[in-house]
Amino acid sequence: MANNNLPDISVIMPVYNSELYLKEAIDSILNQTFQNFEFIIVDDGSEDNSKKIIKSYKDDRIRFFEREHLGIVNQLNFGIKKARGKYIARMDSDDLSLSNRLEKQFEYLQKFPNVKLVGTDIKIINEDSKEIYIRNYPKTAAEIEYQMPIYSAFCHPAIMIEKKTIISFNGYDEKLESAEDHILFLQMLENSIEMRNLSMTLLKYRIHMKSVTSKFNNVQNDLSYSYGKKYLEKKLNNATTDKEKLSLLVRLGLLEYYRGEMPIARKHFLNAISIKPIKIFTLHRYLFLSLFGTRMVKYLREKKILSKFNYLIVKLFKYDTHKIKS
Repeated sequence: MANNNLPDISVIMPVYNSELYLKEAIDSILNQTFQNFEFIIVDDGSEDNSKKIIKSYKDDRIRFFEREHLGIVNQLNFGIKKARGKYIARMDSDDLSLSNRLEKQFEYLQKFPNVKLVGTDIKIINEDSKEIYIRNYPKTAAEIEYQMPIYSAFCHPAIMIEKKTIISFNGYDEKLESAEDHILFLQMLENSIEMRNLSMTLLKYRIHMKSVTSKFNNVQNDLSYSYGKKYLEKKLNNATTDKEKLSLLVRLGLLEYYRGEMPIARKHFLNAISIKPIKIFTLHRYLFLSLFGTRMVKYLREKKILSKFNYLIVKLFKYDTHKIKS
């Protein structure tokens, strides 16, 4: 540690069979410009050389825990309980943090204490660490609120969050497999907790075909969908102006388009168009694709065809087909 006091930041990184990219990930944290942190690495019962790689480091900032295979959400909550810092920074074992990541996020949270979570833009990189494109996230409170019920407005491994805040929600919900972060963010949104994204690219986020369906643009599970739907429907019931109703109908349509029933999505889009006919020009793509029907779209998702298609589009054209615009 930089001194004998408690660390300002606890970086938490679960590891499971991550030998291929693990050393790069660890080095990217140890080489941060901000130094008063602890690095909590939790091995989730790896069966490759991950443990050996971690144990090769002799850095007193690293706190290494070997555990049985219980899954990432359980290991994250374990890391939170062990954390001694005021803030918790997430990290994945195949990503790379830029050297000033912790410094910039810590400075922001210190400058704006009303903000309890801060994320960043990310560089999407491939298996060979080659940059594919930069993914920008919503910045203002309004932009974050617009996107959050549909897709997460944050890159999970790029966030820094006040420990006291995440503990107030009892950490991550261990019943969830791939939406533990999104549900937490939705709960924070519903409780009017301020969150922001920096206009900086501070994390290199690795995608590869092995992780396409579980890490990059992975659709949330049913609980995440239900939570977002409930949030939007409640706001729609309380909406008093056509402008509010229009926004909410479009978002409900997008939510159903990405996660639910195509006929319901189409109904929401048509209701939005009835309020503002010119919206047909921005919604025509969704209306057309909704004609494929729920069964066909469900089949394409189950076979991972849509995720892989988006992966290829991003690699070839640097365009994310899942990007939500307000």
